[in-house]
Amino acid sequence: MSATEGFVASGNHPYHQCRTQFQTRPGPGLADLVVIVGLSGMYAHGLCTALAESGLPCCCVPAAGELSQVVEAADSVLVVVPQELVGDIVAQVPRGRRPAVRLALLLADRDPRSYARALHLGAVGLVPLESELPDLIHVLSSAQRNRTVLPVDVVRALARSVSAVGTELSEAERAWLTELAGGRTVGDLARRSSYSEREMYRVLARLYRRLGATNRAAALIAAQRAGLLT
Repeated sequence: MSATEGFVASGNHPYHQCRTQFQTRPGPGLADLVVIVGLSGMYAHGLCTALAESGLPCCCVPAAGELSQVVEAADSVLVVVPQELVGDIVAQVPRGRRPAVRLALLLADRDPRSYARALHLGAVGLVPLESELPDLIHVLSSAQRNRTVLPVDVVRALARSVSAVGTELSEAERAWLTELAGGRTVGDLARRSSYSEREMYRVLARLYRRLGATNRAAALIAAQRAGLLT
């Protein structure tokens, strides 16, 4: 299916389709589309209907395996999915379409650590699954406009966490991050620090974990956001 194939309207809402169907003939696509994945029953139907009534084109698909076809229907797609399914979602998005796909994660709880994990996964929308419908619509509508809405207590907890990480880093650790961001290699850092290259990799891996990251790129993004790169 090409990106120009259109979305089939049904029912009272022109862009509400809880069982996704697509035209096989060429037609205009949508500018934006919200796709709810991995939810079923009245919850999914109610959320999809409310989004459509608020002016957001929306459809539901029961499983991540159907997503690859759906993301071709619009210029940009906001995928709404329970947090535990996010790995399946990433695998189903065609590589060429990934820049046009954003994630909104439905969290299992209101713990600030759940929000932090979701942000590290790249989500622009974060909202507990148990939230009231108006709160869900507000968060998802904002995410569709590429804006992230967070509760005040979560923002404060994240700020405390970032501040704590920053004060715990040594001058050498901050310098390593800055040099990596500037294009230095791990070998360069090892030679300057009297470590073997293998030891340097291990030291940096521990540093990345303290920043809540699992690799160099994610660690540098976290360091930049925390103001640790000088």
